[in-house]
Amino acid sequence: MPAIDFYILSTTGKQERYQFVCKLAEKIFRQKQKAFFLTPSIEASEILDNLLWTFRPGSFIPHQILQKNSSSFYDQLLISNQGVPEDWYGTLVNLTHQLVPNIEKLSRIIEIIDDNEACREEGRQRYRHYKKMKLIPNTHKM
Repeated sequence: MPAIDFYILSTTGKQERYQFVCKLAEKIFRQKQKAFFLTPSIEASEILDNLLWTFRPGSFIPHQILQKNSSSFYDQLLISNQGVPEDWYGTLVNLTHQLVPNIEKLSRIIEIIDDNEACREEGRQRYRHYKKMKLIPNTHKM
């Protein structure tokens, strides 16, 4: 079963959220890990894709938006709004407000919670779901 980490942000802005996600992606890359970033829409995938190229001068984080018909995971960081591939076993960064099915095969799940009541309540529901599965989520206040 995966390790679960909730990052509770002290901001509500999209800009701050994306900046945090980019810093997280950079940390994952530097640790030579692979991660799948599940976004709520193709627009969100494209925003994250663009920001990963530009958020920090001189930074290079290899990544790609996973195409529907692609079955290769050459990049360390993949982005998609189309669900987690069946053969993905690494880290999942859930940028949606939904529960992710079939989490047993994942090594780690990272949940990002904004500082607004609706997002916090959705996060609480996911937190309770993980607890029911006998998982012990870690919480990090940012």
